[in-house]
Amino acid sequence: AMSKLITSGVEEMGNSDQTVTGVCSTMNRLMLADSEGSKKVINPELVQAITSISLNENFVKGSKAASLLLYSMWKETNLQSFLKKQGMNKDQFVNDRTKEVNNELVENTSNNK
Repeated sequence: AMSKLITSGVEEMGNSDQTVTGVCSTMNRLMLADSEGSKKVINPELVQAITSISLNENFVKGSKAASLLLYSMWKETNLQSFLKKQGMNKDQFVNDRTKEVNNELVENTSNNK
């Protein structure tokens, strides 16, 4: 259901930054909790939709959540080999945008200790 929501686009999520953020964050947690099950829903169309959201500056928090989702997908070793077999490559998941957002998160986490 989450993957269908993402591939349907931000319009289907009411063009709401909060909703986009929630959907991407929830999907991230679910994928990390069950990377094996995630393989059933991950496809190039989903990855393209997440990438589009991550680059959409109209959604300040949503684009960051989508960037973290992409970054996390590649960093999960089990998913990474699956993604490679699907013909996807690292640049789709680890790029300037996703690295920047991940670094912000790491810095904020270490500053809050």
